[in-house]
Amino acid sequence: MDRQITNNQDLYRDFQEPGSDGMTGDLLWISSLNEGGIDGFKFNRKYPICQYIVDFVCLRLNLIIEIDTPKNSLISESGHNKLADLEMLGYVILRFSDQEVVDHLDEVERRIHVTVESLLKNRIVN
Repeated sequence: MDRQITNNQDLYRDFQEPGSDGMTGDLLWISSLNEGGIDGFKFNRKYPICQYIVDFVCLRLNLIIEIDTPKNSLISESGHNKLADLEMLGYVILRFSDQEVVDHLDEVERRIHVTVESLLKNRIVN
């Protein structure tokens, strides 16, 4: 989702819109997360940060994972604003296409593990 949320009512309506959270790659990756997170770190799904909703976030690592579909692609101008705003808040953002998650889930998870290891080496975890 790349549009700005103006109030909590908009936020909760977005959760209920058809197709807003039923992405194939999203759901496939959730099944991996339900096994206990990534490297023991919990990820929250469809989490509000400021005026945005991120696909997945680990608050202890300040790590956001976005799964782009044609519908919510971050290539739009508001998507660039979202990335810039979240990075200014100190978040590291990994982006994957929906197709990438579906076709290469093992590689997606490997890249996430590498990022988690790097974050653990280079910064203090919250």
